[in-house]
Amino acid sequence: MSIPASLVIRLIQDDEIEAVSTLTVESYTSAYEINDRYRTELGQVAERVSKQQVWVARDAQTDELLGTVSTPLPGEFLNDYPQPGDMDFRLLATTPAARGRGVGKALVKHCAQLARERGASRLVLHTNAEMHLAVGLYTSMGFARLSDIEDDFPYPPNIWYPVHVYGMVL
Repeated sequence: MSIPASLVIRLIQDDEIEAVSTLTVESYTSAYEINDRYRTELGQVAERVSKQQVWVARDAQTDELLGTVSTPLPGEFLNDYPQPGDMDFRLLATTPAARGRGVGKALVKHCAQLARERGASRLVLHTNAEMHLAVGLYTSMGFARLSDIEDDFPYPPNIWYPVHVYGMVL
């Protein structure tokens, strides 16, 4: 699983936080109907940077910002559902103009590579049934639904929604 030479994937830099925040919100709102609280969470990149690893994908020729994804710090999880031997990721986003160019796939491949380097045997994520674009990407890459570890969790507080957990053996 190699990353295309046309992309550079690296950790976010401080001067990119605002642009990544905008990209993430635009990515989700252009494809899905989301509530205001989730929109706020999507834009909280500065908060994520202090507790997670936020990655960016840039065009290798033009340096255009094309996508982002978040992974846990080594030895940690982002969510409650990962099992021992798992690494999770979340908030995969690409600019609407970058869709279909392999940016999302490259970011997931990067997460898989990172998971292998950390000794994980499975890469996991959560989504919901309405996120058809994301589910299509994940299943095309070999992710399968892990209904045995799915659970509803509160977001926003006191509002429950069902999540679908997917995993890919590495």
